[in-house]
Amino acid sequence: MIPAILLSAGDSRRMGTPKALLKLSDGDSFLEEIACNLQKSGFQPILLVLGKDASKIQPFVPEEITRVLVNPHPENGQLSSFQRGIRELPDDVPGCLMALIDHPLVALETYLKIAEHIGQNPDRIAVPSKDFKKGHPTYFPARFFREILHAPLETGAHRILKNHPEEIDYILVDDNGIFIDFDTPEAYKSYFAGGKLESILDSV
Repeated sequence: MIPAILLSAGDSRRMGTPKALLKLSDGDSFLEEIACNLQKSGFQPILLVLGKDASKIQPFVPEEITRVLVNPHPENGQLSSFQRGIRELPDDVPGCLMALIDHPLVALETYLKIAEHIGQNPDRIAVPSKDFKKGHPTYFPARFFREILHAPLETGAHRILKNHPEEIDYILVDDNGIFIDFDTPEAYKSYFAGGKLESILDSV
């Protein structure tokens, strides 16, 4: 089994509400959509890393999530949350997939294609790509965990990609979802809800 670490510890300051609980067009939350796709693609266990909004998000965590972790210092950046997840993985895992909560439009077919590639190449970094541009999510073999855990927090996990370009396999996909993230209400409204920000919290 290949584990996945889903990062959702940002404070969503610009969005104004937890991104994990934002609704897609079908009414599912970002968190529900990503967790479902990870589970359908065979990634297990699925670790969810939360931050200061943990108390708001935890009541809505779907059953696909194996374990919820809290980053006590999410202000240290995305890499600190990834490190938090890696420290909780069993010693014998071949690697893990790093998924981001603000990329809910990654297609199930993309996750499946990445999972298939990892099964055949567990010791290679795997990154989805379209039109010569790389996107998310990213798979890191366990042999890079030590480097990730000791990387400067301000550099992010992408430093590993820069340090080891020869170790990366680019998985060709026909999926713009690997590029699309949602950091502002304007970005969200341009895709969903007819110009309105909609969260699961609105219906509680």
